[in-house]
Amino acid sequence: MLYQMDRLEAVTDNLANSAAPGYKKTVSSQSAFDAMVEKASVPGMPDSGYSQAARRSVDFSPGPLRTTDNPLDFAINGDGFFVVEQDERTFYTRNGRFQLDPNGQLVTTGGFVVQGRDGPLTLPPDADLSQLTVDADGTLRSDERELGAIRLAGFSDTSVLNRVGPTLFSAPADVEPEIPQNSRATNRAVEGANTSIYEEMAELIGTTRSFEISQRMLKQLDQSAGETIRQLSG
Repeated sequence: MLYQMDRLEAVTDNLANSAAPGYKKTVSSQSAFDAMVEKASVPGMPDSGYSQAARRSVDFSPGPLRTTDNPLDFAINGDGFFVVEQDERTFYTRNGRFQLDPNGQLVTTGGFVVQGRDGPLTLPPDADLSQLTVDADGTLRSDERELGAIRLAGFSDTSVLNRVGPTLFSAPADVEPEIPQNSRATNRAVEGANTSIYEEMAELIGTTRSFEISQRMLKQLDQSAGETIRQLSG
């Protein structure tokens, strides 16, 4: 039942963020019972085996790319993340829906500053955004004029990343990002969420039914135990 509750929470998050650009769905998996028993028998391991029943992970598979008319919408075709900062903290995202702040800095819709190769990315005030293009490596151009370059970062093992928001991730202090080798930046496009509403709805129904079945079984066991106690006490 605890696993089904965790699974239900993951499905709810996926449904709530199914329209968020760059969202990566949460997956809840269950440990086999014999594996939990074996782990609980190891000295020093916690004996509350139920806490190990559910494990959460993030599915980093790419979502579909959707073309837009906004030159400040960006997407990554392949591996990698955009690098953004706030309060001197670095985060990674696949949500490339950017905009310009009053100072000309490229920022996310949440106000996080998009990083270029040499720090925060600022576009010149006279830049013609209608002609803005981006090279595969993130270099920005307008009318053949180079305006800077969006920084792209990659991780050989994305499982080390921690989700800190619907489309934001952080890396441990001892993990350094790499230059992604199999990625291509593009603009006038955004990456959609890699979750399907229909699949999540089917998962929601199945999870709810599994929880209800487990609940009925638990109730029957409780009634059976109560009847046994009454018989023994009589």
